[in-house]
Amino acid sequence: MKLYGKIPHLSGSRTGRADKHIGLAPAKRLLVQCGVAEQVLVQEKLDGSNVIVTRRNGALLALGRDGKPCADSINPLRVAFADWLSEQAARFRWLAESERLVLEWLAVAHGTRYALPHEPVVALDFFDALGKRLTHAAMLEVIAPAGLPVPHLLHQGLALPLETALIRLGEHGFHGALDSAEGLVYRLESKHQVLLLAKYVRHNKQAGLYLADHTGLEEVRNTWT
Repeated sequence: MKLYGKIPHLSGSRTGRADKHIGLAPAKRLLVQCGVAEQVLVQEKLDGSNVIVTRRNGALLALGRDGKPCADSINPLRVAFADWLSEQAARFRWLAESERLVLEWLAVAHGTRYALPHEPVVALDFFDALGKRLTHAAMLEVIAPAGLPVPHLLHQGLALPLETALIRLGEHGFHGALDSAEGLVYRLESKHQVLLLAKYVRHNKQAGLYLADHTGLEEVRNTWT
């Protein structure tokens, strides 16, 4: 079972074959005018691998977004994340049965090289035991015991035009990108609910540019403090 679906793209974003665009009406709520009692959050989009930490039958598990165990994967990047979680398990004692935390695993460069100012994992999203996605503020409160970094928050408030968000992001963003920062993630939330997400990827980004299975060379490792 897929545990984390792909976020649809805003118009003008670089897309791949399987990617989808968000509709004009929801995009307008993000970029032009959101509804009453709604707020827009804009974060830097990071360029790594989506992984999941969850608990099942009391056991802490490292899974891919497809729901498969990282430890059993033929992908060495996923195996490395499973090893990381095994070493860091004490940081997730608070995670309850069936809750799941979505992370970006940044140990190896995909299409962006990083000199990260933090460890190579960033918390993206959190789902409760019933599968409900928590708001940004609620997620921060829940995951606080783990002390994990989160994507840099560029904006929180009314709808924000894409051009303004990109200016705030700047060329290299806030997570130590050595190449251009990949893009943006927009979130539309009410007080207690996440209403929709959309992303924008810059056109100069090439997916998997530095991955060994693309280049035939050794993997390019990111650095971190």
